[in-house]
Order: sequence, then structure tokens, then C-alpha cells
Amino acid sequence: MDRLLRPRPGSVSDFQFGAVATETIEDTLLHLAQQNEQAVQEAAGRMGSFRETRIVEFVFLLSEQWCLEKSVSYQAVEILERFMVKQAEDICMKAPIQLRANEKTESWNWKALKEQLFNKFILRLVSCVQLASKLSFHYKIISNITVLNFLQALGYLYTKEELLESELDVLKSLNFQINLPTPLAYVEMLLEVLGTSLGQKIEKFISVKEDFMLLAVGIIAASAFIQNHECWSQVVGHLQSITGIAVESIAEFSYAILTHSVGANTPGRQQPAPPHLADRARRGAASST
Repeated sequence: MDRLLRPRPGSVSDFQFGAVATETIEDTLLHLAQQNEQAVQEAAGRMGSFRETRIVEFVFLLSEQWCLEKSVSYQAVEILERFMVKQAEDICMKAPIQLRANEKTESWNWKALKEQLFNKFILRLVSCVQLASKLSFHYKIISNITVLNFLQALGYLYTKEELLESELDVLKSLNFQINLPTPLAYVEMLLEVLGTSLGQKIEKFISVKEDFMLLAVGIIAASAFIQNHECWSQVVGHLQSITGIAVESIAEFSYAILTHSVGANTPGRQQPAPPHLADRARRGAASST
């Protein structure tokens, strides 16, 4: 199995920024913003329940072991999250029907459904990673043999037919809509825009608020401060111009990321008596326009 999991050299160098036409970038950014706004409006209260740290770490470590690119890891997490939420919703929908039956039958069916969901979780997780790898087929696809060997190493004995059925269950449950936007896609797109000469503001993104777009600008702003805090205000200004997200929101989100990541070494604490973070970012935005 080690031979199958041997890393592929030079994968990161295959990606290049600045190789796409400005018009294409603008269209893609607009499409992402529209998708994001719709996702925020349709988000259910249970979304995020299956993005717990241990689950996400498992997916990322498995993807790393299988030498998959980072985008596959993010895609697999999104597929798994939506599939498991859908499975949980289906169980809840069956509950009122079961309540009409006698109490003993209802109790047994409810317990059986929960056990089935729990017992197949690892299989579903691996199927989501495999499906995500097929979305980036130009890079690497995980074979059924590799998946079955991995499951066997964990003590799970499945057949090739059961593995294919699991993939089909995921696809059918999500109506074959598995090419989902991820936080990484927003980060990469905004970095691409920052590397171009877009001079005008894109007012179409003003309505985008607490979502993947905000997460992306917060990550970029926090990273810019760590790399070179003197240029941080200018980067925040550019991000505000590109996305339409308020400077205050970008500043507060980047502050939260830095506080969580590096503790006291944050934009708001680099001097004994610093100016307000948003004021500093606002001045940077004004100077960059």
C-alpha cells in the first residue's frame, strides 16, 4: 500500500496566478458571490454540524496520505457535510411516520436508523473523498483498490460493490450536485483578483456579508499583517474595493483570526496605545483609492 500512497513531487508548482484574463476573473468572482449569497440565504441551522475539528482533520490527513491536492480536501468536507445533514434530515422526516406505529416498533426503527448512520460514517467519509478526487480528475483519482485497502487497514471489510453503492448513495442524496464552492475557492479567487490591475470597485458584492467571502478576505488580511504589517492597511483597502465588504468587517474578522492564531501579536496590540483597527484600515482604504 505504501507504493500506492507515495507522494507525487512538484504538484504545487503546477498552479499559477495571473494566467487568467481579467474578464474571466470578474465573471467568476461574480458567480461565486451569487452562489455564496444564495447559500447564506438557504443555510439550515444544522449546517456545520459535521465540520467538527476531528472530522476535518481526518479528511485532510487522509487526502494528504493519498497525495491529493488541497482543493480535494475542502471539497470532500463540503460534500460530507451536506450529505450527512441530508441523512439526518431524512431520519427526522421518518420519525413522525414511525410515531403512528406502536411504541416498541418506533423505538427499534429509530435506534436502527441511528446505528446505520453511525456504522457507515467512515465509509461515507471515504466515499466523499473519492468523489472529490474525481472532480479534479486532471490531477489524481483514488482507485477502489486503494480505498478498500485503507478501509481494511482500519478493520472495515467492504466489497467493491458496497463501495460503489456508497458513492451512488451520496450522489443520489445530493441530486448529483457535488461540485460545491469551498472557502479555498474564495481565497484563491480573491488572491487572483489582488494580483490583477482591477481599478474599479465592484458594487455587486456589497450584499455579501457573513459568509465564505468574508472568511476569505479575513484570512488574506490576517496573512498580510503577519507577512508585512506596514502594507496591511493597503491590502485591506484593496479587498474592500474588490468585494464591497465593509472595512470594519474585514478588520474585525482579521483581528479575530490573528487573536485566535497568535494571541497578543495582533494589529490592535502592536503598540502600547494603538489607533482603532478599523480607523487604521479606513485610512489605508482611502489612500489606496
